[in-house]
Amino acid sequence: MTQLSDVVHESVRQRLDRGLRDILDGLDADDLSAVTVEAVAQEAQVSRATAYRHLGSREELLRRAAIGLVEGHISKCQDALYRTTTVAQRVEEYFVYNLRESARDRRIQVLRESPRTSGIVAAIREMTSTVLGPALQSGQLEGQVRDDIPVDDLVTWIIDQVEILNRQVRSMTEDEVRVWVRRFILPVLDPPGNADGRLRAQVRSLLDDVQVRLQEVNVSIAAGRYTFRA
Repeated sequence: MTQLSDVVHESVRQRLDRGLRDILDGLDADDLSAVTVEAVAQEAQVSRATAYRHLGSREELLRRAAIGLVEGHISKCQDALYRTTTVAQRVEEYFVYNLRESARDRRIQVLRESPRTSGIVAAIREMTSTVLGPALQSGQLEGQVRDDIPVDDLVTWIIDQVEILNRQVRSMTEDEVRVWVRRFILPVLDPPGNADGRLRAQVRSLLDDVQVRLQEVNVSIAAGRYTFRA
């Protein structure tokens, strides 16, 4: 349980959010029966009336839980994506991130498998829009992504594919996910006749990566020569 010393300087909303996270972290089974407004109030050390005033219904509580859990992944996912250079790579890394991180986040999976899934669906849509929306939009302007479909519709379609992948993810390796994305996702996003263009972009990206690694090797060699100089 959250200790009083931990919450003295927190607002009521912060204490409730912390209490909700603590309950989700401590779930003993894959169900949400223990996630109630009353339980959060006790964990946060506030009155039941105060908790209801801030949290509202249990449906709203689960929605807040979903948003909080997914928001924890947004910045990490963005960091993974923006180490890449092409839209295709960013889409691929987004699916890989879902395999490596969010799909293995037990708390998110509990919310996914609950009958009350509207909150987690909305939260995942927001994450996808935040992380991939700008990349898809710039990709359309640069000719890397088909522009006959609005970005919002592409985001919705990608979310559907993430859900399909999520049902298989426990039996797939990261390399298998990458192959799956390259075979079934990226061709759909390509503008007509752009397969060669995407290949050229991937080759350019590979060469850029090789160049960076060679520069790192040169730096290491120079440092070694300095260390062992006569």
